[in-house]
Amino acid sequence: MPRWYRSAAERDRRFARWVHAEAKGLACHLDRLLRPDTKPALARHLRAVSDALWADAEWARHRIDGSMDEAA
Repeated sequence: MPRWYRSAAERDRRFARWVHAEAKGLACHLDRLLRPDTKPALARHLRAVSDALWADAEWARHRIDGSMDEAA
């Protein structure tokens, strides 16, 4: 077990950084699929998933910078 795993705060920080990176990366990939020739039904679903991923990335960013800790 890595040393950082013993600290709950460090585990939370690492998890938030991971969520931020993964969600942002996946959202960027989906956003690149949205082109003018994308069928409207597909574009709607791509946008919905992309928006959810951007929301997750925003949540993680707030966890990383500590702004969610102040609200708790």
